Amino acid sequence: MTVNRLRPRRSCLAVPGSNPRFLEKAQGLPADQV
Repeated sequence: MTVNRLRPRRSCLAVPGSNPRFLEKAQGLPADQV
């Protein structure tokens, strides 16, 4: 018998670290990891 388990989707957001504006905006986004 097989049991299907739902796994939560994870997200990783990549932003350029050379632009402080991008880093500030990334903090408010619902990503699991920046």
